[in-house]
Amino acid sequence: SITLSSFYPPPHPSKEEERLHRLDPRRALSFFVDRTREFRQDDQLIVSYMGKRKGKAVHKRTLS
Repeated sequence: SITLSSFYPPPHPSKEEERLHRLDPRRALSFFVDRTREFRQDDQLIVSYMGKRKGKAVHKRTLS
């Protein structure tokens, strides 16, 4: 994980609070997959979460 103390400077109320404010790409992707699970219509990692393409893969051009 990555810590950017300027975004969440010490002191932290607890170790758990400190951990939750770290930039952790693996945790972020896991959270995203979990939150989109019920409407996913595609096996791609990144899917649209709104509109008429909700649950479908996001095009490469959209991500770039």
